[in-house]
Amino acid sequence: MSNSSKRRKEKKARIKKRNKARSEKKKLAKGNKTAKVHLLENPFANIPKDKRKEFVELLQKEGALNYDSSLSELRELLKKYNPLLILSFLTNYNLVAYTDDKEIKVLGEDIRINQAEIEICQSLILQINPEELELEIPLGDVYNKVQKLLGKLILSNHHKQIMPEVIDMVDEDAAVKMTQEYVKLHTQTVRNWGSFEQVKKISSEIYGSFDSQLTEHYGFNSLDTIIFFNHLITKIEKSANERFENLKNIGKFKNSKTMLNYYLELINNEIEDRDEIYQYLVGLEPKQVLLWIMSHYDLRLTDQYTFNIKNIAVEIELEETVVRNIVNHFGFNFGDLKEFQTDHIFLGNPIWSKPIITFLEDEFFCPIPQMFFSFILKSFDTLIDKIDKDRLSDTKAEYLEKKIEEIVKSKFPNENTLSSVKWSYEDNGQIKEYETDLITLIDGYIIIFEAKSGRIDDSSLRGAPKKLKRDIENLLLSPNIQSKRLKDKLDYLSLHPDIEDEIRNKLPIDLKKVHRVLRVSITLEYFASLQANISELESTGWIPCDYEPCPTMNISDFETLFDIFDNPTQIINYIEMREEIEGTLKYKGDELDLIALYMENHLNLADINLELPLMITEMSKKINDYYELKEKNESITKPVPKMNKYFEKILAQVEERKPEGWIQIGSIIYRLFPDDQIKIVNSLNKIKRNVKKNWMKKGHENILNYIPPKSSKYAFAFVVFCDENKEKRHEFLEEAIAIGLEAEHVEYCLGIGINIDKNDMPYAIIALSKKE
Repeated sequence: MSNSSKRRKEKKARIKKRNKARSEKKKLAKGNKTAKVHLLENPFANIPKDKRKEFVELLQKEGALNYDSSLSELRELLKKYNPLLILSFLTNYNLVAYTDDKEIKVLGEDIRINQAEIEICQSLILQINPEELELEIPLGDVYNKVQKLLGKLILSNHHKQIMPEVIDMVDEDAAVKMTQEYVKLHTQTVRNWGSFEQVKKISSEIYGSFDSQLTEHYGFNSLDTIIFFNHLITKIEKSANERFENLKNIGKFKNSKTMLNYYLELINNEIEDRDEIYQYLVGLEPKQVLLWIMSHYDLRLTDQYTFNIKNIAVEIELEETVVRNIVNHFGFNFGDLKEFQTDHIFLGNPIWSKPIITFLEDEFFCPIPQMFFSFILKSFDTLIDKIDKDRLSDTKAEYLEKKIEEIVKSKFPNENTLSSVKWSYEDNGQIKEYETDLITLIDGYIIIFEAKSGRIDDSSLRGAPKKLKRDIENLLLSPNIQSKRLKDKLDYLSLHPDIEDEIRNKLPIDLKKVHRVLRVSITLEYFASLQANISELESTGWIPCDYEPCPTMNISDFETLFDIFDNPTQIINYIEMREEIEGTLKYKGDELDLIALYMENHLNLADINLELPLMITEMSKKINDYYELKEKNESITKPVPKMNKYFEKILAQVEERKPEGWIQIGSIIYRLFPDDQIKIVNSLNKIKRNVKKNWMKKGHENILNYIPPKSSKYAFAFVVFCDENKEKRHEFLEEAIAIGLEAEHVEYCLGIGINIDKNDMPYAIIALSKKE
């Protein structure tokens, strides 16, 4: 658009005068609201240093005492009472999930402990010599005591390792210590690195080519093992659901006699002193009888986690010897861990790679078969390292690159997606050759994808500073730095079209038309969510001064990103917003938490306090629930970003017509905070009514401007007209955009023209202008 400065000035003045009385109502404002998130304030911020150190020393001393006492008490309980029944109870009431109103819940949600605590309990049980087991039935409050002691043990273990010296450390050393603790906490508690189906599929695709060698060397292969543990999970879920339904049915009965008869038939009358117990219970209130039935039914919980090798072999159609080999390799017997140092269980639990308890020739016990999938990469890497370590490394690298390409091509044009792109870069006077794993181009955007398939060392995940720093450099920083070199090169060539470079011929786009170059790094393994929290490393001294972070995620989260969003515009907007907050906003959460936050507010965090970190760790639940319910074949609607229907129609029309810059236009629209979208629509409806009534009057009100918060540089200008005055639509839009660009912090203004006589069209004209 163009106009003489005089004419523009006159029009601007006229518009200002016309709207002066109601400008505050029509300019949607600068203080938009954000989603409900928690800001974490430092509780020690205003406490003197000496007092803080005194507090930490006390905490450490009490932690050591509580650790010893809780461990001793816990061991006595596990020796005295049937440990398999205790494990069964803990697993059933803390880990077994059920569906309630399209949401995943667990039975013991109010007093829940997590999987890591039950894993520690299992390891402590395996430290006990078989002859020390008294195997009494745990009655009364035994289960709750064990549960509380496990929580106390883990908390006191953390406290006893706190170093009072950290209070005196310089900022850089303190930051390194905090990073170590951050990684250790994730190693201890976080288990899922992808949805269940993703984990199975990715693992099968990586290790399937080694199956013949695995079979020859171990007597089982990756496919056999995945089928085996998947079957255990299925059987446990089926048994738990049947148990849950049985209790629900019993609870429906209105009298005690009917309840008892139903239950006794259910358990085939397998109960000591049946007649005596029956006579006593039949006279009690139904509620009391139901509580007795639930407690008695709990005594049979071990059946839910005990399996017969021969039966399993028949059920999954594998040779009995194969199943026996799997059980023997992935199992421990009582006493096998008696020499293992208890302190090491928290960050290097042996059962992570051996989740089975073997105690009879043909039977085994496995309360947490899903543990195998949490550590499947480590388990198979360890197995294959002894056979063909070099090929494994090459296989994983090739797999990750091809997997990324497959995912990207599912949403972006195949012909504009290029792999293994070679290019050169001048660094300190030397020309160096580089290769980028994948580049995709759409409209005016170029996205660079870098893959890193390297392993994360066990020592790194336990917080060892040297190994941790090395792995961060190799897996998180190195690919990011390389993609930044290519971005700088492309940006430079875009600004200097006269400079010749071989990469111009490799890209199917005129670099002059490039609006923005985006970058994404993808790892194969999950790095304690550090890949989504690079800002955690800012003060460690491990990051170069000129480092510019880009979104970094593991392959399963990358796949989820492309699956959960329906079109390239959403994906690009998410990557844009992630890149913008990456270097400025501090938060506690992983990539799925960020995606879930985007669903709520498009990562529009205007005017938020950047000094305080956001706690968003629970936001991913709806995404996790969606995939879990989908895997269970439940009918569930996919989560989508909050969008007003009018703006959805605008986006659909832009997507259909694909005007020049359509991706940028769509991405700008996605930046609008959902609440502001509603305000805009409400204001537009008033203006539409006014235009319909007063279009013929000179100076009638037909313009709405949205001026964004200062954290954004994108304004909106809406003009409303009808068939009778549509010849002035460009003039109206020029004036509105000129006003939109007035604010000092605004660089772009998206103008949208609406014809009220074209109800089938969300807009009649759309144009994007940049401040000169």
